[in-house]
Amino acid sequence: MKGLQRIEPSETAIYIDGIRYALNGALRAFSRISIAIRKIEDRNTSTLQEAFDILNDCWQIVDCTYRSQQIFKNLAPLNIKDARTKRFNSAADKANGLRNLYHHLSRRVSEMDRSSSPVIGSLSWISEVDNLSCLTLTINSGARDFSVPALRFDREEAKYTENFVFSVMNNAISLETTVNGCRDLSDSIEDFLSELRAHNQSEVRSILFTSTIQPNKKTST
Repeated sequence: MKGLQRIEPSETAIYIDGIRYALNGALRAFSRISIAIRKIEDRNTSTLQEAFDILNDCWQIVDCTYRSQQIFKNLAPLNIKDARTKRFNSAADKANGLRNLYHHLSRRVSEMDRSSSPVIGSLSWISEVDNLSCLTLTINSGARDFSVPALRFDREEAKYTENFVFSVMNNAISLETTVNGCRDLSDSIEDFLSELRAHNQSEVRSILFTSTIQPNKKTST
């Protein structure tokens, strides 16, 4: 990620930083998921911690997408609009529906089927070993019966029509579509910053500060 020149007003600088970090959060989460599921597929088994990490990263994508869209609304005066931002907003609207479902669980729980997919969610993807197979990962606490959906398959085309589907209580989104939308918005924003010549020659860097407290010395009387 490229570093930036000073941006004025400071409110705009805060929004630009915020949306870049939120979008990067979604992209990084998807990268971690992709790496983790390949390891699981190689072993044909998963640990509980791996499942927690993967499903939490699914939620990280949903939450980062929501934050990105909310911040993007505050950048409206910059008029950053093109086909890529439209694709992002379309994907974000669907992801936000899943987020709202979880955040308003008390209102929706009575509507859920007794065997609906787990509240933490399930992730389904196409096998890299066999493209006619799909795998679904979830977590079972044993508290109730549940079911998980498989990917949609087109028998005429002999292929799956979707990949990386995140399902929660029988509601689903394509993480692949969501992340592609985040990448689209990121590219659109970076192009806008480039046109403003707001990029500098350095990369965004991490900074670690250390603060040490000196204990008071005891004095003798």
